[in-house]
Amino acid sequence: MSHATHANATLTPRGRLLLARLVVDDGWTYARAGERFSVG
Repeated sequence: MSHATHANATLTPRGRLLLARLVVDDGWTYARAGERFSVG
């Protein structure tokens, strides 16, 4: 099944992956990663 990303979505699937990698691989806090991607 294909998933469409809403035009106003804060994070695309790729963006979510990058955010998760900052937390998991690089040890960033959730708050710091959220600020980096402008999400709460």
